[in-house]
Amino acid sequence: MAADILEILRERRKELQLSFTMLAKRSGVPIATLKRMFNNGVGSASLQNVCAVAEAMGVSIQGRPTDASADFLEKAAELKARKLVGMVQATSALEAQAVAQGAIAGMIKQTVHELMAGPARRIWAE
Repeated sequence: MAADILEILRERRKELQLSFTMLAKRSGVPIATLKRMFNNGVGSASLQNVCAVAEAMGVSIQGRPTDASADFLEKAAELKARKLVGMVQATSALEAQAVAQGAIAGMIKQTVHELMAGPARRIWAE
């Protein structure tokens, strides 16, 4: 069972194009622990760390992805787009040039599209 979970996590990380650095930030698990877990097996990591890594990649503890990789990437892109557009909106508000609410939805949609069109690492990068 542990070998199955490890293979699922390895494949999911590959599908999502997540580096160890990005996965460490998303999961809160140190890079050294991630490398040990992916190289030596999940038996070398605590259940808490395995669960944190699985959750960070949208994989249930049963070892099955909660969403298709494309859907998970799109959700992550939308979260990032909302964050980026929020920063633009905040900057504009400071300059007394706030962005209209209708335009915000369009900006988010456009940003999601641009993130999804590029390499996945743009979605995961801080």
